[in-house]
Amino acid sequence: MVTVLHTVAPDYVTLDPREVAALTAVAIGLTEQAAGHAYDISPRTLRRAKETAVRKLGAYNITHAVALATARGHIDPVHLLNRTLPPCDFVAGRWWLRP
Repeated sequence: MVTVLHTVAPDYVTLDPREVAALTAVAIGLTEQAAGHAYDISPRTLRRAKETAVRKLGAYNITHAVALATARGHIDPVHLLNRTLPPCDFVAGRWWLRP
């Protein structure tokens, strides 16, 4: 019998601002439709960002990805406490988190 262990990605993995926004939206309990409306993107784009974040972080599922992203500092706990989304801008074809 062969046992396959699931490995978590190293700490230096970087997430795109869209992936951070998608994970934050999940963490505060927004639906894909509501978060997509807030960022003016389609729910499908948001779903892809979540899937990419889960894969990049090496997480088991979306809940694990949120926990890893928060522990590694990708998600600001202030947004979780206040139930707010991080402000993002789409400039020059790229997503940017506003400070």
